Amino acid sequence: VGRGLDLEVLQSSLAGQVRERFANVAKGRFEKSQISSWSFGDLPKEVAIDRHTVGFPGLHDTGGDRPGLKLWPSPGCAQVQHRLGVALLYRSTHAEPLRRLLAVLFSNGDTAPAPKVVPKTTSKDNFGSLAAAFGGGSPQLTPRVTAEAWFLSRLGAQSERNRDDLVRRILMNLLGSPSTMAEWKTASDRVEEVLFEQAATVSEAISKILGTAETVSRLLAGTEPGYAESIEDARHHFTMLLTPGWLLSADFQRMLLDLQGLEMRITRMLGSAPGKDLQKLERYEESAARIWQNVAPCPCGSCPPAIQRAAAVAEDNDLRLHCFAPEIKARMK
Repeated sequence: VGRGLDLEVLQSSLAGQVRERFANVAKGRFEKSQISSWSFGDLPKEVAIDRHTVGFPGLHDTGGDRPGLKLWPSPGCAQVQHRLGVALLYRSTHAEPLRRLLAVLFSNGDTAPAPKVVPKTTSKDNFGSLAAAFGGGSPQLTPRVTAEAWFLSRLGAQSERNRDDLVRRILMNLLGSPSTMAEWKTASDRVEEVLFEQAATVSEAISKILGTAETVSRLLAGTEPGYAESIEDARHHFTMLLTPGWLLSADFQRMLLDLQGLEMRITRMLGSAPGKDLQKLERYEESAARIWQNVAPCPCGSCPPAIQRAAAVAEDNDLRLHCFAPEIKARMK
């Protein structure tokens, strides 16, 4: 049994040893690269590697233009990675609809025509609604849409991944986790029918998040004297909400509430004496330490950070709403 004074270092060391052992025993089993079609048959739920080890097969996003296939050390990791890999397989085998989608979402110039899908609701006062690109009239990008895409491309610690993560999320919502060729064909056929409709729905949700995030970002840009400790914690919370991979895993409705709670906290804080927020911060910190003391990396160590930390972040957000914006928390009941 490993021993050490620093629990986080110890956990990381032991997790690394477990991953290394699994990689050694699973090497060469169910491994494929540069997959260009569903040509590998049906995937079993699990594979016995030896008497002590079970692997879980799944596709994965290699970071290139085609997915790979390998065994994963846990069903949770396999599901996350497989969904990402399935999305990449669709992108590599259906280039034309994806080209049109990217043009509508992100192009600064002329866009390719896209099916006209009207979102259920779209506020004209939203901060540059991406969803507006899918509404009535011309599918050309407007300056408001371009402004929002620009903000998205600069939001968070790894903002350069937001563009691809948005497309991944749209595809993951539609494709799910097919494990057989028949399931894959059914899912991919459905995507062709509703891709732009799903993109409009996701984009509308993201638009609301970006509007509030833009307001929070402006509020945090100041350096009001006497509020340094509270502002630092609020910036930490903002960064945590935008942990790399947030677009892949976030419950968009809940994330909007968390951002609104953060906005309420900052606005209330700057309108009151510094000590009021510091008292709330002290109460929060007393309970928050327990949430984060046992957070460990996922078994494969490769899942997006936002997914690895999702449970702890959700609990932390609940605590923050309770301490700083109970009015927002009341809306959730």
